Amino acid sequence: LKQSNGAATKTGGDTQLAGPLTEELLIRYSSEMRTFGADKVFDKMMDSQLAGGQAMSEDSAKAAIGQLELVLRLLEATSKKDGAEPAADAPQAAAKGKGKGPKGPPLPTGKGKTKDTPPTLAAE
Repeated sequence: LKQSNGAATKTGGDTQLAGPLTEELLIRYSSEMRTFGADKVFDKMMDSQLAGGQAMSEDSAKAAIGQLELVLRLLEATSKKDGAEPAADAPQAAAKGKGKGPKGPPLPTGKGKTKDTPPTLAAE
């Protein structure tokens, strides 16, 4: 990768990948993009460097998100082509069920009420 005028450029064959992110930042933010989504990463890129961001302008942050989306699509296509499993931190398909976790013990039915039983459990 070459860096000129704040743009990382990689050339090879007929392809060119250009944008405001260096290879190091692409690696860092691709993981964050998978985990938190484009909106959060966009906001983070515009944060000051003291807050862990990149202090980018809105236009640069949009270009960086586009660059990240392209890289993630390329990685996904390459892993499918090679028959490899998706990355461990890649979002998984939604599990069956309502996603509320294991079922807890049944609630009291109102039998055996005591004066210490909270009103919400004592009411039928």
